[in-house]
Amino acid sequence: MPDQPDLNQPTAEPAAPPRPEARPEERTHHGRTVVDPYVWLRDPDDPATIPHLEAENAWTAHVTAEVSALAEEVFDEIRRRTQETDLSVPVRDGAWWYLTRTEEAVPTPSTAASPTTAPAARRWPTRPPSRWCST
Repeated sequence: MPDQPDLNQPTAEPAAPPRPEARPEERTHHGRTVVDPYVWLRDPDDPATIPHLEAENAWTAHVTAEVSALAEEVFDEIRRRTQETDLSVPVRDGAWWYLTRTEEAVPTPSTAASPTTAPAARRWPTRPPSRWCST
């Protein structure tokens, strides 16, 4: 989308890392009181949260600009050397067999389970059926 700014490129060079405003807030759990001066950053509805996070992102992009090409090169090399589609060996645990499958372009692995009473020549599904769960 041409109207979207490139978030990897800082718009201006920040002079120093952003420092969030300290707004101490006390919480008591199990008889222990904790003072957290930055708990307000957890609130996405606070009007200062998003601008602060954008400032942190701009600072990080500025500081790491010199190594961004190298980081991209290293990431691409790791990706080339990693087998993204893989299937583990089934492992028995009690009355069940378990296996894990990873697929290219799928961010999380899938896990399948089959009872040990299933036929020895059981064919594991090639696509995760509804009984599979993401882990």
